[in-house]
Amino acid sequence: MDLIEFVKRNETTISVLLSIIVIGYFAARWIQDNYYLLEYLSIILIFGIIYEAWQGFQPEGSKHEFIRAVGLDSPTGMQVSLLWIVGSTVGISILLRNWVEGYFGPLSVIQMLGVIVVLSRIYVNVYLRGGIDGIFDGDPSSYTAYSAGIIAFFLSLQLRTYYPVTSVGHNLVVICVSIIIPYVLFYETGLRHGLPDTRRSTSE
Repeated sequence: MDLIEFVKRNETTISVLLSIIVIGYFAARWIQDNYYLLEYLSIILIFGIIYEAWQGFQPEGSKHEFIRAVGLDSPTGMQVSLLWIVGSTVGISILLRNWVEGYFGPLSVIQMLGVIVVLSRIYVNVYLRGGIDGIFDGDPSSYTAYSAGIIAFFLSLQLRTYYPVTSVGHNLVVICVSIIIPYVLFYETGLRHGLPDTRRSTSE
């Protein structure tokens, strides 16, 4: 009887947790079936986020002015300038990945997805809030995204000695744990009402 009452009182939470586990299972299977394709796509996504962030934080029209100035109004020179800009961004992305892999070893797909979650949320928060102080905006969804990405990165690092990074077990555990812990922490406890908001401190 107590169990029935507990389920009724926590029906929404239990439904969310079960949904995360079911979705996590199918996501883990999908990652296993498409591992090397997802590895390739994840690298492109990381490149894309870095390029978009670089573009987004430049003064409006600065890229075109740079291309025109360096290219000396020559179509060939402007083409070279454009390729140089894109190539530089790709180079920075490769250096970033090599730097991370130098410390942690080759990144698994689930680790790269964790990095993508964190980088994309940082970009969106800074863009929406109009400044770097928007990274920590006091929104539970921001802290959930950051925590999920960080947990996925380090948990995958620990589990790879027990389960291959391409296995369903590895990715199922990482997906479920990295989503469930932040969800419970930031949505099912009183912590969500006291999350740090860096915008508040800079405006005071």
